[in-house]
Amino acid sequence: MNIVVCIKQVVDTAVRVEVAQGGELRLGDAKFIINPHDEYAIEQGVRFKETLGGTVCVLSLGGSSARDALMTALAMGADKAVHVESDDAEGLDEGTVASLLASAIEKRCFSGEEVDCVIVGKESSDRGGGQVPYLLAEELRRPALYGVVEVRLEDGMVKACCIVDGQRLEVEASLPLAIVAQKGLNEPRFAPLAGLMKAKKKPFETIPLASLADRRQSPAAPMRAVEYLMPAERDACKVIACDDSYAAAGELVQLLRVEAKVI
Repeated sequence: MNIVVCIKQVVDTAVRVEVAQGGELRLGDAKFIINPHDEYAIEQGVRFKETLGGTVCVLSLGGSSARDALMTALAMGADKAVHVESDDAEGLDEGTVASLLASAIEKRCFSGEEVDCVIVGKESSDRGGGQVPYLLAEELRRPALYGVVEVRLEDGMVKACCIVDGQRLEVEASLPLAIVAQKGLNEPRFAPLAGLMKAKKKPFETIPLASLADRRQSPAAPMRAVEYLMPAERDACKVIACDDSYAAAGELVQLLRVEAKVI
């Protein structure tokens, strides 16, 4: 079973990002990590390999620092890694990213062999658009199981439980397909020290972005970020100090009507 897991390196979600004058992000010495949703994708790929056999290839498009994320994925149990290196990766729109990843999956991950399963995290914590997984599935011409929180392979069919609009749906599909992983699918393992040492001996291929063709053949990205803005600061909360619950409720209604103007 040939499995590809697409991952992205993002700024640590615990870091407070600053926006400089002019709308540019100021990261400084911020720590970078594997995108949290992608950790569930890595874990699921490794579990498939452990129970069904096969090979897990992790794929990432990004700058030179993305190598660290790929090495961590190898330490978690992936078998090989492909790094599409580009210092301008953040300037690419979601459609272009999906197109380039599809080219890498078809031509470089398994040297043209059929890929049975592509696993992608639901969304990235830095942009949060959630578009790449579905655009990638469309580029590869295969169905995508969205919001997967349970998955198993039985009788050649993938059976999954997906969360869609707050509802649990039981779905099934045949291979090849794409799985869009989200929180609750599994509990990602830590990368042990022994795994980090073994990761250094596993196949690792770095290819330049220019070696891949944008399958859409678009002359330029149709969308780009022109400015970043910090969200407006919230007003300080108001505490109603009152022992009488009826009086507190009356004061709350008054505040909602007069100050908040929501009723």
